[in-house]
Amino acid sequence: MRVIGRTVVAVAVLCTVFLARPAQAADAVPAQSRMVTKSGTLEVGAPLKGFGGWTLKDGPWSMDRHKKRNAKQVLVVSFFATWCQPCVRAFPALGAVRKAFKPEELEFILVSFGQEGPEVERFVEEHRAPGIVVVDPFQKIGERFGVDRSLPRTFVIDPGGIVRAIFVTEGKDFERALSVAVSDAMAAAQAQR
Repeated sequence: MRVIGRTVVAVAVLCTVFLARPAQAADAVPAQSRMVTKSGTLEVGAPLKGFGGWTLKDGPWSMDRHKKRNAKQVLVVSFFATWCQPCVRAFPALGAVRKAFKPEELEFILVSFGQEGPEVERFVEEHRAPGIVVVDPFQKIGERFGVDRSLPRTFVIDPGGIVRAIFVTEGKDFERALSVAVSDAMAAAQAQR
């Protein structure tokens, strides 16, 4: 009986300590965005082989065709899902960065990871997705980019098709950090010419 009594007291103390600690929001925004040098088989500084899929409106889209028509554009490829709260918070930053550059300089490809249909259409409209939305219901595009359920994941691709930045966490500084990455991708592409 004594052992059970001590166990109950120990559990009660642990519960009190745990519950007394200030709660941290599970979806709190980190101060700093985090970039990595590799995602799956993609690496910063390496070429991205073309990819493609269907847009939300059932039209085909491919990087190769896009690049033929828009050879000087930086591409920002950002993966999202309707259940992802950090994705919702990232959309305004994506929109602000898109407005900061000329349309001929920058395009956003937003990839709906694992989802398609009316739910995605409503989400994109409600959150004003700033770009071309490509659906990836079977996560094949995500697989090529090394994306799993840890979303959002954002890639900056220069006009020559070279991966210049990979964001795995969008912090409070994301708008500024993404703008810098886009500018750096433009400068790197110009230096190669």
